Amino acid sequence: GGQTGTGSDAPSRTAVDGFGDAYVAALANVSSVMTQGSVTKIAGDRSHCIDRDLSGTIDTSDGATRLPLGTDECVLWRAPVGDPEAVPQALAVHVGAAGSAGSPWVGTWNEQRFYRLDPRNVSVADTVDVEVKPFGAVAAPGDWIWIAGREPAPAGLQRFHAVTGGLDPVVPAPAECDPYGIAVDSAGRVWIGGTAGYLCRYDPADGSWISVAMPRANATGVDVSSADVVWAVSYDTTAVTLSQFPSTDPTAIVGTDVPGDTSLAVAVDDFGYVWTVNRDSSTVTRFNAGTAETAQFPTGRGPVAYSDFVGVERTIIATSGTWYADFERCD
Repeated sequence: GGQTGTGSDAPSRTAVDGFGDAYVAALANVSSVMTQGSVTKIAGDRSHCIDRDLSGTIDTSDGATRLPLGTDECVLWRAPVGDPEAVPQALAVHVGAAGSAGSPWVGTWNEQRFYRLDPRNVSVADTVDVEVKPFGAVAAPGDWIWIAGREPAPAGLQRFHAVTGGLDPVVPAPAECDPYGIAVDSAGRVWIGGTAGYLCRYDPADGSWISVAMPRANATGVDVSSADVVWAVSYDTTAVTLSQFPSTDPTAIVGTDVPGDTSLAVAVDDFGYVWTVNRDSSTVTRFNAGTAETAQFPTGRGPVAYSDFVGVERTIIATSGTWYADFERCD
């Protein structure tokens, strides 16, 4: 993803819409030469790809060997977002109307601004200026987008309304809560991971915070499953631990050590697998929640993802939708 297809793009944040298509935000913050951040949309199914050369087949990469920039027909579009050095560092897909794919919102760190992109033609449809530097974002019930803001100090949360653009005041986080990964549960409570050894939960209904001690010091990744189970990954120099507990009972925490090195993010899919993204081992780890079996798979160099990279988070707040498939009749 990105404007150049090189390491200068620094693709990082990801989100999945209601049709299974993926968005990737490229930070462009690792080079003094190429600093234009961007968002790329990638089809989640071959039926969504576009036969641009009219060859009758879809040209796309099915493995580790990528096609030259601009030739993969499952890459639907890419577009610059914000000014150079804006650093798009937060990404969430607003649920939108029932049956729609939803609209991606991308937040830029240095501009402190969110852009809503039209999923069809990549144009900027709306902007909202916020009061924190966005490090992550998640869609929440009631058409809200919550932001994990690490700066300016003290760190905190802020939300804006994806329909009206209304902005609520910043909610300062307790000292032990250091916003990195962000997720919401079915009740609209916001969970954040951090580097101080705690997972923290904010309840907008009553303004309360709770802190849950994690087994290891760095607990940046958090996700909530469709069964309303909170999953967190924490790591230190010795091991990586995957922890789980019901969103209603953080005391019922259970942890399992899993393979990987510097596991920054976690997500749960609809098949009962829990995935961790392991930056320093350049792998992802798959954990079977039913059998506790693990498997590890190679990725590109230094993978990073703090957002809803499998798309299940949005199903927690999208209470209705549309399912479709093509059927071929019998003779």
